[in-house]
This record gives sequence, C-alpha cells and structure tokens, in this order.
Amino acid sequence: MTLIYPSSKALEIVQPFRGQLFKAAIVNAALQCPHCYGIKSPSYAICRGCEALDDVTFGRAPSWYGTMVDYSTPLYWQFNNYKKFTAATQPQLLVVTALLSLAGWTHANAIAKALGGDPTAVCPVPSSRGTPVSAQRLSSAIQKCGLMKDHFAEVLRANPAIVRAKRTVQPEYFEPTKSLRGQRIVLIEDLTASGSTAFSAWVAVKRAGADAVILTVARGVNPSFPGASSVIEQLPEPGWTKYFAPSAQQG
Repeated sequence: MTLIYPSSKALEIVQPFRGQLFKAAIVNAALQCPHCYGIKSPSYAICRGCEALDDVTFGRAPSWYGTMVDYSTPLYWQFNNYKKFTAATQPQLLVVTALLSLAGWTHANAIAKALGGDPTAVCPVPSSRGTPVSAQRLSSAIQKCGLMKDHFAEVLRANPAIVRAKRTVQPEYFEPTKSLRGQRIVLIEDLTASGSTAFSAWVAVKRAGADAVILTVARGVNPSFPGASSVIEQLPEPGWTKYFAPSAQQG
C-alpha cells in the first residue's frame, strides 16, 4: 500500500512529530492488554475496557495500529482537528494520511496473510455520529493512498434506526451496503481508545460472510492514567524511520 506521492514524502510529513511517535506494539506484556495495547493489571489477562465489551469473539479480530498517540501531544491535536476542515491540502489531513500510508506499509504482509490474499475492499469504520462514509474525512485520507484508493468501497453504513451505545459491541449499528460474502475487507479507523466501534463493524462484516481485519492509524493513550508510561516506547532518534517496514523507505 503506497501513497500516490512517494512514500518518502509520508516520512517527511510526519518527521516534525517523530518525538511523539510511539511503538504500536506490546512493550510490557505484564501491564499491556494483548487486544488493544492499552493498560491492564498484571493479575488480569486483558484490560477492563476489553473485558467490559463482553463478547465471545472479542480478541479474535486481527487488528494493527500505526502508532500510539499521547493525548497531551500536538500530534493528537492533528487527529482531533482534521475532521473540522474541508480543504484537501489542510495540514491535519496530510499528517493523518501520511501515518495511514506508513501503517499500511508496515502491516501490509500481515494483513494479506490474515485475509488469505490481498484486500478486495478498504472502508473506513462508519462514523458513530451518522456521517455518511463518502463524507468522512478519513475517506479522503484513504483515497490519497495508492492501493487503498484502488480498493476504496463503502461496504458498511450506520443503521439510522439504531442508537449507538458507547463502549459496547453493537454490530447491529452497522449494515452492509451490498453482498459482502467472500470479500476480503480492511476496516480503517483513525484514532481509537476502547476499539468498540471498530470491533462492532468487524463483527457486522463477519456476519455478512466476509473476512476482515482492522487497521487503526493511532491508538490513544492517556498520559495521566497510572502505568501509561510503561506501555509506550518512543521511537529511537536517530533511526526512527526504521520502525516502519523497509518498503516504506522506498520511493
């Protein structure tokens, strides 16, 4: 998965934020939830948030993250504000697009392996605010990424008859826009905390007969939460670009 412009451009765009990029990985198994990479008690297998979702299939959704984002950083501000502007060249959207592209590069092989082949469709997780997929700013980001653009499709939409309940597994909130049987789908989320919305979309897609994975641009971390510093590891400087897949260095 590549950007329309050279992937080196993506690294250039996020370079000013390199000190705010953290490894989206298990860096402390005792204190980190294996499902969402969030904070958990050493005596529990998963975090309270994942446990509260209380769904037998939770944890089986293949999920990857591009980076971890500290809620107190300027980088988080980019995620919090990119939806508020409409200009295609606005800097907040460019940062999110660049990080999405790099996340795609980093996890492309794992995604294809999990799906049993290259994706046939890439769709943002529909907004819990009811914004149509075509109007979501994340759709603009996806359509600036090469293979993601080629496979962009609105495969899900929010069901207007259902009220979204926060932090719950609610697949009935989403409905397929067409037959999805046999499709290999990548669901894209921009920023997540509990992951319940993305997981609800994943369950909806699976129930429709498709294979699916979740690719999240960033996982939010609250720095004031006890133990937060133990689950985030800053990328090395110099050499921070080596965190991303070697193919991301090409172009």
